Amino acid sequence: MAKDLKFLNEYRTEGFIAEELRMLAQAFPRKAQVLVEGEDDLRLYEMLFDPTVCIVVAVATKDAKRRVIATCSILAAEGTSRRPVRNTVGIVDSDFDHILNRKVTDKNVVYTDGYSLESMLIRHCNLEGLLSELLIDRRRLEADLLDRVVRAAGEVGVVRLANARKHWGLKFSGVDIAKYLDPSTVVVRVDEYLKAVIANTDPCNVTVATVQASASTIDPAAHDPWHLANGHDLVAVLATVLRYRTTKRAADATDRWLGSVLRLSYRHERFRRTQTWKDICEWERQNEPYTVRLRAEFEAA
Repeated sequence: MAKDLKFLNEYRTEGFIAEELRMLAQAFPRKAQVLVEGEDDLRLYEMLFDPTVCIVVAVATKDAKRRVIATCSILAAEGTSRRPVRNTVGIVDSDFDHILNRKVTDKNVVYTDGYSLESMLIRHCNLEGLLSELLIDRRRLEADLLDRVVRAAGEVGVVRLANARKHWGLKFSGVDIAKYLDPSTVVVRVDEYLKAVIANTDPCNVTVATVQASASTIDPAAHDPWHLANGHDLVAVLATVLRYRTTKRAADATDRWLGSVLRLSYRHERFRRTQTWKDICEWERQNEPYTVRLRAEFEAA
């Protein structure tokens, strides 16, 4: 399929996106459409899903999640002149929707396992393969390494959650969590990180003390750590820890490299265990004959 049909970022409104998907459904009436947030999502799900029965389309914009949800709602709505489009399912990042009880009820939208796509990839990653690629001796690592990584990212996740609850508008983008991480202990200097976030936010109408007070009321143990830890923070923490542990390929273990390796090494059998896949299967049952089959089943046929 032409690339311009896979990326709908040039369209200004959800109405235009929905119209484009209606035309796509007319061109491929027997195929399901999977609407995802961005290019990384597109690459992963195209690798996972059977192209003979479904098409993956990305809404590659800054406001992609809201657009995916809104577009699915438009397509599913019954109008006076148009029937609802039943072949489209959206996949969006969970973010804090689980924790804040603001998940959408639209059955045509499913959520990632964990905070985001990156969370799902790390949660089910092939850690042994990563260690082999970086020439790291497994015996040099703690048995609970991934638990410590998600716990460290979750410490910053508490600050992010406080910001989401209070709507302070703190700007986390541009503040590198790796600068405030001790890779030997996998512990983040959260207070220093928070000060950097405050300095990075202009204008900022909240003090460090106010954020700390609000964050202190949040008990990390009360939440699923994979929903508390931001996916980009997880990648940054894991990449930093791996760079510290390797002695021969430290320059390779960048955030970008790790993200690519996690995506390319992800396997169908791992995705099959996720709640995301279970929710897609439920969507299939409610929208027969449309299906989103895993590519492994297609290749084995």
